[in-house]
Amino acid sequence: MENIYTTWALFLMVSLYNPLFSTPTMAGSTDIVVFSYDRPMQLFAFLESVKTYIKGTGNIFVLMRASNDHYARAYQEVYKKFSDVIVSTQNNATAHSDFKPILCDIVENKSRQDYIVFATDDIIICDDVDLQDCVKHLENTKATGFYLRLGKNITAHYIANKTNVPLPAFQPIAPGILKWQFNETARPWSYPNSVDMTVFKKAYPLTAIKKLAYKAPNSFEREWHNKPRNRKACGLCYEHSKIVNIPLNLVQTEDTQNKNMALFSADDLLKLFNAGFRIDIKKLHQFDNNSVHSPYEPSFIKHN
Repeated sequence: MENIYTTWALFLMVSLYNPLFSTPTMAGSTDIVVFSYDRPMQLFAFLESVKTYIKGTGNIFVLMRASNDHYARAYQEVYKKFSDVIVSTQNNATAHSDFKPILCDIVENKSRQDYIVFATDDIIICDDVDLQDCVKHLENTKATGFYLRLGKNITAHYIANKTNVPLPAFQPIAPGILKWQFNETARPWSYPNSVDMTVFKKAYPLTAIKKLAYKAPNSFEREWHNKPRNRKACGLCYEHSKIVNIPLNLVQTEDTQNKNMALFSADDLLKLFNAGFRIDIKKLHQFDNNSVHSPYEPSFIKHN
């Protein structure tokens, strides 16, 4: 019983670090929702890279889950550094039933912006991005989304073990910005409904978020992908991708066959985090990956 009370006390502390409701931000800003489970090390790197490279953000929402007190305490250290993020904590015992209502509440009620980005905690932003610029081009072209994970450098598919993915026929719409049609090529170029750093007009995912049956980020993305959609729709991207997913380990239990490096266990990374080490995101500046998910052994530095 003592551990249960300790956990709930930590959850309440998380709430105190954050406002109950999002705060107004400049017009044209984009809210970010990042999903995290037992990965304080990766979440820290994600948030640090957002703060380093991204302009035009509204509120940053963290929808998190900690399997025990050790991870909950480590997450507290993350929020001490990034005190402006708005945290929603799942109850580990009922996580698969409370994920959807929490996500619905964030997107429908707490997010104040017209545009939104979803992210997973194993993402690191590698180069400068102005989300207001992304929004401007989305409004001008009426494209489905602006895909920060894609670019001409993405010619492989790590998860599917494909080393030669054909690029679509691009239409330049502005210096360094490309447009393509989803039905012209294979994944990841034909995969519009992604939770890997895509700028969407919030109305686009909101119906799916409210109506689909899902219990975690993986099943949400899968069900959203399977939803009937306009295959002739178009997407936008930069000439070179701005982010990378680093699949160091596997923590989710929905798609247990997902390819990953198995380089560190969640406990290994927790020990490093508690010892004061953090992923050195500077080593990934302008990273030249050829796949959205890219095997990369990170360097760790002592955090001040």
